[in-house]
Amino acid sequence: MGSMGDRRILSVDWDPRELRVVHARIRKETVRVEDVVAVAMPAEVDLGSAEQLGRLLRQTLDQERISSRHVIVDIPRDQVVLDTLTLPDVSVSDLAGMVELQVAKGLPFPISEAVVDFAVPPDGSEDGQRDVLVGAVRAEVVDYYRQVCETAGLRLERIGLRPYANRVAVGAFLSGQLPERVLIADVGPVLTEIDVLRRGQLVFSRAASVFVPGDICRVVPLSAADQADTRTGPQADAEASIIPFDIEPDSGPRDMAAVVADLMVEVTRSIEAYRGTDPGAEMDCAVVAGATGIEETLAEAIQRRFGVHTETYNPAALLDGDKERGAAAAGFSASLGLVLGHAGEGGLHFDFLHPKKQEVPAQAKLKKVPLVAAVVALFAIAGGVFYWQGPAKGFARRHELEEQIREVEAEIKANKPFIKMVEAAQEFEQEQVVWLHELKNLANLLPDGRKVVLDKLDLNQRGKSMKFDVRASDGRQAGKIVEQLEAYRPEDGGRQRYWAKRGSTDYDSGGTFRHKASITVEIDKQKKDSKRRSDRRR
Repeated sequence: MGSMGDRRILSVDWDPRELRVVHARIRKETVRVEDVVAVAMPAEVDLGSAEQLGRLLRQTLDQERISSRHVIVDIPRDQVVLDTLTLPDVSVSDLAGMVELQVAKGLPFPISEAVVDFAVPPDGSEDGQRDVLVGAVRAEVVDYYRQVCETAGLRLERIGLRPYANRVAVGAFLSGQLPERVLIADVGPVLTEIDVLRRGQLVFSRAASVFVPGDICRVVPLSAADQADTRTGPQADAEASIIPFDIEPDSGPRDMAAVVADLMVEVTRSIEAYRGTDPGAEMDCAVVAGATGIEETLAEAIQRRFGVHTETYNPAALLDGDKERGAAAAGFSASLGLVLGHAGEGGLHFDFLHPKKQEVPAQAKLKKVPLVAAVVALFAIAGGVFYWQGPAKGFARRHELEEQIREVEAEIKANKPFIKMVEAAQEFEQEQVVWLHELKNLANLLPDGRKVVLDKLDLNQRGKSMKFDVRASDGRQAGKIVEQLEAYRPEDGGRQRYWAKRGSTDYDSGGTFRHKASITVEIDKQKKDSKRRSDRRR
């Protein structure tokens, strides 16, 4: 959701040591940060409990006298499965269907338990394709963030992606001087997110587990009570569904040099992993964010090791140009980036609360239907209600309402051909097979590629059927496929969707997939047969 006039928004982010809140005002596409608040995470708060964290958030807002209710949050990298897909440069609606179809097979958990969203670059490539960054999280993770905000009495507007929010924040920090490749290290007490931007887009992201002890941290209080003058008015796999429960592992005393050495190992690994997709790539700039107290030392180490200009994140430009306040807010890169993205990028970036969905053709057609039909129906209903209440208020009022009803009836009569046309279009649309949906189901129901290979596929719109050939490693697979298809039931209803039968079979003595079979599938046969009987009666 983009900006809507002058409004206030909260951006909330946290880790095992700190809860961070940004209170900002969005006007058109500009952002003014009014409050930046950080509070230490109490030891008794279990981060796995949405209720406990929600109560802490409510308590913090009350103490800071922040009354805004609209909030945006982000999901850390370790709870998201990220991938980059190269897809045709088509509408966002069409991209949504392609994304869902392709991402299903690569998830470590069922697609039915996932929430999938993607970020769309502002412009496509010259060859008619674009790289789309896709993220998938477990639905239970999204529910956790909903519950946190509900407990805090807040209205949740967006659930973004933390590395993508950092991308927005660093892009604003570097302003118009954004180089070709930028390394971002957002240091946390338990996890450090390491990202690579190329031409302003997030192209690599991973979460590295490095514990930064609290006894070597420089803690800068940011709440109004502690420091009043600070108030300002994607690709490597990771654990995809972890909500952290342990606050600090018992790792024993460690000095800053050892921690920086561990972080440098992870930074080096990340750059080498990124080079797998961009051979020989060199970083042109690096930015280190975080509030653990180790950031400046890490920035110096990165600059020495890789010979690139490295800066610590300082959002002074968002804080009335005060560099000291900006230094104190170095841990707010994700929450500030979330606000900036919310104001300026509209629906192009991540929102796991409102993931992008494919718009079926019927929905697109109905968007073009004039409001007159809905208005006519509304007045017809309202006219009926007031008519029966009218006599108690006198015959004059009754006569007036009867006249309104006659006008509405005349309007309905005049628009009847148009209404019938819309109904006919809806009925026609319901009869059509949306093949993208059926192919997605087929992909989910087929065994994996080690057992079965799809050889040929024919789709019949008029007959509402599909026929395909498979080659399998053993002769039982075709029968299993038939059983799987007939056992499938859509989530929105219990009726059988597919009627399948095995056709001709063959055997080839060479190769791994020796057994060949043809399978024919009728789609929604009961509904089709019912329509045929109805047509015959007519």
